[in-house]
Amino acid sequence: MHLNHAKQQRLLHSLIRILKKPLWTLPIVCMIIISCNFFQQPSSPPKVIACGTIPNPLPRDASSVQPLGTCFWDAFRQCQAATLTYTDQEEKTHIFSISKNMTQCKISDTVQQTKGSQKTFTYTCTQLQAFRGGAGALIFISCAKDKNITVPINNAIQ
Repeated sequence: MHLNHAKQQRLLHSLIRILKKPLWTLPIVCMIIISCNFFQQPSSPPKVIACGTIPNPLPRDASSVQPLGTCFWDAFRQCQAATLTYTDQEEKTHIFSISKNMTQCKISDTVQQTKGSQKTFTYTCTQLQAFRGGAGALIFISCAKDKNITVPINNAIQ
């Protein structure tokens, strides 16, 4: 239970009045404090790791791109919030993101057509696979309309 500042102040004044009572009230006060998480600060939103943008076509020496794929794969394995951007052969920009939904890791694909229509759609992918630990390719499985999306990270994979 999270209390706003005014409620915390009222509770604190009530606790002080109770503490002036006999010593037998101390365990009760302790239980109240613990059950209300009185001293706990609200948690901040998770930090989102921006893994970067995979260029298309890949540069001749893709070694500078490999850490981007590895970054996203590692974030997925730890279910850490992260993003990765990629423009495919059809000139659609995909912004892949990882978020934690209760106990499950969720992969989203926000797609925007770069030519013509500027509509944006967001799909949920069912799975993420990596080739060479993310340094070779990332394969986003069953991302709704676009089905499987392979993001090459290494020229040998294209």
